[in-house]
Formats: sequence, C-alpha cells, structure tokens
Amino acid sequence: MQVDPDIGVEATIKRGLLPHMDGCKQDEYCTIFQIPRGYERHDSSITTLFRICHLQYILKHAPRPSNSKSRGKRPHGHGDNENLFKDERVTLLTLDGEAFQDSPTPGKGGRTTVMWTYPAKVYDYSSQNTKGHAKPGYPALDPGPFRIVTNRDMEVLGMIYHPIFSDTLFLRASECTTTTS
Repeated sequence: MQVDPDIGVEATIKRGLLPHMDGCKQDEYCTIFQIPRGYERHDSSITTLFRICHLQYILKHAPRPSNSKSRGKRPHGHGDNENLFKDERVTLLTLDGEAFQDSPTPGKGGRTTVMWTYPAKVYDYSSQNTKGHAKPGYPALDPGPFRIVTNRDMEVLGMIYHPIFSDTLFLRASECTTTTS
C-alpha cells in the first residue's frame, strides 16, 4: 500500500488504512515493512507499506525454493552481498540442510545460499522459462522493485528493495510492529 504523503506513515497505520489480507487479525500486533519509494521510478516521495500477513499471502501462492542460483527462474537464491542480513544468515541452513558457510571474498562463489527472494507481489511463476523470462506467448514478467527475503522454509526474514537510482543495489526495508486495528 502506498502512503498518502499528506498524512504520513504513522497516521496511515493509526487510522487503520492498511488493507487486511488472509491471516491478518484485528487487534493483534503485526510487523509492517516500510519502503521509502513507490513502484514506479519517479515515485521517490511515496512510502510503500507491506503487512507481514500480506507477504505470507503472496508466499502461500509461490513455489518453494528449488535451487540456490541468484539468477534465472524465480525464486532466486539471495547471497546478501550488501550484508543486510548478516546476523540472520549465520543461523540458517541451505536447501540440503547444511550450515551457512561464508567466503573470504563475498560474491565470489564461496558463500553458501541460505536465503531466497520472491517478488513482493502476485507473480506468475508458471510462465517463466529456465532463464526466468516469460515463455513464448506469455506477457513479460516484471518482478517490480520490492523483494521478500525468506529462509528455505519460506519464513519471512525481511524485505529488500531497489532504490530509485539503481536496478542492481538492494537496501533493507525498515520494520515496525503495531496493532492491526
């Protein structure tokens, strides 16, 4: 959900203007991820919010991770080259159940994959080819700028996003906990 800049993030949350999804319960505490940009490149004055239950709803309709590749068919393995999940990744396991191993030179193939990213929107995984592009006859696939970061069991660890100035760099979304009412 994009926040109206005239009322701000806190007022949006307090007024209960975030939509409820399956699994969201009134009057319970809920994690909210806050991203200082909109979906479009020019949306730098907009803040986008995601409820954890919204992300869980998206993941419920997504495939489980099946490989550790950081490119190609989604979901992608996430190497965390920006070190945004440094504390979390040391406790996680690979798809084969192995403990995390770090490389002396991150990003050079020595770090084991223990996290995966999913587009933070409804995404047609069945229409992608082995390279992650749309199969012939399907519309182009656009994952958008926001990603859900999970462990091998598809539990949400956080969110990342591409800042407006880069299609390759990721930044971590801030998190807050609030009631859902």
